[in-house]
Amino acid sequence: MRKYFLYIVCVAFLGCMPARAAQQTGSNHINASASLVNKVNTMAFADKRADAEYHVFKWQWEPNEKSFKVLIPEDWIVEGGIRRIDPTAGGGAANAIEAKLDFIMKKDAQGTVMMHWYPDMFYFDMRHSPAGQMGLFPTGSNYNGMTVLPLPSAAEYIEIAFPYARPKATDFKIIEQKELPELARAAQKEDRLIIDMGFTYDAAIVTAEYRQNGKQYEEKFVAVIMNLGQAGAGMWKNRYTFSIRAPKGELKAYEPLFEAIGRSTTINRQWLVAEVKAQFQRAGIMDKTLKEIQRIGYIVKVTQASYRLGAKQIVNFFIRYTLDQIGGHRC
Repeated sequence: MRKYFLYIVCVAFLGCMPARAAQQTGSNHINASASLVNKVNTMAFADKRADAEYHVFKWQWEPNEKSFKVLIPEDWIVEGGIRRIDPTAGGGAANAIEAKLDFIMKKDAQGTVMMHWYPDMFYFDMRHSPAGQMGLFPTGSNYNGMTVLPLPSAAEYIEIAFPYARPKATDFKIIEQKELPELARAAQKEDRLIIDMGFTYDAAIVTAEYRQNGKQYEEKFVAVIMNLGQAGAGMWKNRYTFSIRAPKGELKAYEPLFEAIGRSTTINRQWLVAEVKAQFQRAGIMDKTLKEIQRIGYIVKVTQASYRLGAKQIVNFFIRYTLDQIGGHRC
């Protein structure tokens, strides 16, 4: 388990931003990550038109932690950024180790034209666990800070996530759906630069149409799903998840602009170094917490077994005294 949590630290920050980071870090792994992001852009914007309009750009810092900067049209606005999940409020630590990026770059306040980067989140598939088979953690419940949800394909995940991404949308329908095996293989290759733990990957792009606030929109969603397999014992995660949207019939005209934005992103090296260091610390705390939970669970089992067997004394490992269950006094 500890080996896995250290793995989380090594890769967690790499998939949260569709960004070109090679020049900022000098790391071979980041170089590979930048190459993968280029693949994402190439696949998502394969149908871009050559007659796109020109824009004057400005550098825009991620507002919350200055974790990266990106070129956007000078009259565009941003919303969101890096956020942190409190493990206490979130019901567990699984999604509290890494920074989460939920970031929107949009042409106007209504987001009639926009690019949305979604946070990488861990989920848990309970179908193969004893607790799940006993019905203790139904779909939608919380398990150690993760939403319980059966492992989907990348395309299925996009359909599941859409109502949360666009809660005011109506008349949603999928226009086109395509698997991206090359992107899935690229994500797998990138992660194997650190360690090969037998994870499997699926990727897809889905084009949808819907109505929102009286307007008809077209939006493309891209997602990679990483299944942690035996190492994660049911855990899975969305990666490289983003979308681009525009009024129906206008999306292709904006695709060169979205591609330019994605390729311009530059990570703040100082932030990155601090984030990696902090993730190691948080992963260590989580590992110790899980071990303590396991230890306490063992003590509880011993105590329960002692009661069932009618034992006269129960050893309390915390305060080191014994209770005489029959005499009712302390020894």
